[in-house]
Amino acid sequence: MSFNLAAILSETARSSPGKPAAVFTGGQLTYRDLDQASDRLAASLTAAGFTPGDPVALQLPNIPQFLISYFGILKAGGIVVPLNVMLRAPEVAFHFERLLDVQAPHVTMATREPTDTAVIVYTSGTTGRPKGAELTHLQLYMNADIPGRLFDVSPDDVVITVLPLFHVFGLSSILDICVRFGCTMSLIPRYTPGAVLTAIERDRATIFEGVPTMFADLLAQPDLDSYDLSSLRIAISGGASIPVPVLDAFEERFGLVILEGYGMTETASTITFKLRKGPSCRRRTG
Repeated sequence: MSFNLAAILSETARSSPGKPAAVFTGGQLTYRDLDQASDRLAASLTAAGFTPGDPVALQLPNIPQFLISYFGILKAGGIVVPLNVMLRAPEVAFHFERLLDVQAPHVTMATREPTDTAVIVYTSGTTGRPKGAELTHLQLYMNADIPGRLFDVSPDDVVITVLPLFHVFGLSSILDICVRFGCTMSLIPRYTPGAVLTAIERDRATIFEGVPTMFADLLAQPDLDSYDLSSLRIAISGGASIPVPVLDAFEERFGLVILEGYGMTETASTITFKLRKGPSCRRRTG
């Protein structure tokens, strides 16, 4: 059996071509556009002599070009190596405008095995130097499919995408889940509490995923009550243990439940979730 993780994009683009895959300040990117642009990138890589199994570094913030590059590399059979945008480098290896400037009416997705490496994500290096964790196509797919079902994700959802996509939390628990279930990402290139609150209100976001400090920051905003955040139905915390006072205060203020997760880079993010008693994470009706 062969399987390429990029199939989740092709399937969603076929079923919901005009659905926004991502919205951002100044525009949006539909699933059709994302699929076609990533096809062009894959074609350019192949024309340049790229072969399946080659690793490609990807150093971009949360902007549409990250999504295009991620799936383009996968379609070409490559291994995506997302890098922290804060890392200093003398130059960027690829000019994405040039790679997208080709005609690619039909691209045959590279055949990969479920156990082939799809992405290499570097660990935080808390106990030593960072190490590259090899994540397979099937591993990433299952880490999108199972948590997505747990959160009851559907095409109606809009997910705040402020966690960096070069980190496994943002990559696996937001990007892959959104594309697997055909929902919309609200892209925020740089975190500030104001940017998050504005995006929730503007895009009618239904899911917020963040680290504990983000939850505390949002609660501390003096103008919090001026934003309409009633669209939120669920929040997800990870990366560290969230303090109980912050968790309780956030749930009470927003009338929703926080699912606290635990995971590792080596497991493609999710290992387990602590389900709490409280408001349901199921979508609101009426």
